[in-house]
Amino acid sequence: YRFYQLLTKSGLSGDMKRIIVQLELSSDAEKYFLNLVDELNTKFTNKADETIVKTNKKLLKELLKKVKQINGTDRKLIEFEL
Repeated sequence: YRFYQLLTKSGLSGDMKRIIVQLELSSDAEKYFLNLVDELNTKFTNKADETIVKTNKKLLKELLKKVKQINGTDRKLIEFEL
């Protein structure tokens, strides 16, 4: 939910994958986050016991930076922000 919340704070519209593509991340980050969406969807659909997914901190920082650029804020956007 927090990942979805972060993406929606960009102000971009569409599903999570569309927003990730619109953020114009590096190819590594885009691929990583698109795969992460698939992983989260699989875990949610299968009601997996392990619902916590560790994220790549370097790529998460890149995503946060892009969202802040589009959002126009220097504020903390989400509670797990680095």
